[in-house]
Amino acid sequence: MLGRTLVIGRRTNVLLRNRTLLYLPDHVTAAARQRGQLYAENAEDYFFIAFNDFPWHRVVDVVIGRPAYDNYLVGLAIRQNVTVVDATSTLLALHQTGSDGNMAGHMNRDSGFNAAVIGKFNYNSGLSSSAQYESKLSVDYDHNTTKVVVVKRPRPAGDRVVHGRVRGRHVGGQVQGHGHGSLRPRLKPRPKPRLPVLKAKAKADDQKQPQV
Repeated sequence: MLGRTLVIGRRTNVLLRNRTLLYLPDHVTAAARQRGQLYAENAEDYFFIAFNDFPWHRVVDVVIGRPAYDNYLVGLAIRQNVTVVDATSTLLALHQTGSDGNMAGHMNRDSGFNAAVIGKFNYNSGLSSSAQYESKLSVDYDHNTTKVVVVKRPRPAGDRVVHGRVRGRHVGGQVQGHGHGSLRPRLKPRPKPRLPVLKAKAKADDQKQPQV
C-alpha cells in the first residue's frame, strides 16, 4: 500500500503556430508526438492528491504560477512521508506555448515572491526525479490489453539511508546533501606505497656505494 499519495508530472511544450487548431484528444496526442518537447525535471505541472492527505498546515502562502512553488510542494510532501508518484510517462499534459514562451512566470515582477516566503529550502529534493515511484505502461499480451502500473524507483548507488530517509550521496569522496542537510565528508583512504619504485631506488643507491 502506498498510503498517502501525491501524483505529479511534467508537461510537454508545443509551440503554437498560425491557425493551430487542437479540437480533439487525438489532435493533442499527435501534436505532442510530432513537435512536442518534454519540459525540465525541475518543473512539475500537475498535482493530484486527496485534500486531507497533504500536510497543508505546513505550507506557507505561495503563489501558483510563479517559480519555486512546485518543487517546494513535492519536496515538502517527501519530507512529510507522503508517497510521490511521477506519472509523466503515462499521463500527457500538453502546454500550448505562445509568444511569451515557456518562462512567462519568471518574467513577472513578483517572480521572486515564493522563494522569499519559503526561505531556505532544498529545492533539489522536490524534482520530478525525486519521486519515490513512477508510472509505466504494461502490456498484457495474453488479454491484448495495456494498463498503467506503479513501480518503485531504484535508489541511485551511493545513497545512504538515515532514520528512514535518503540523506546523502557519495561523489568523489564527498557527500552531497538531500533533504534536511548534508553529512560529513567521507575521508579518502591513504594511497598504498608503490613498492616497485622503492625497490628500484634502493637498488640505485646500492650501485652508488664505493667498491672496496
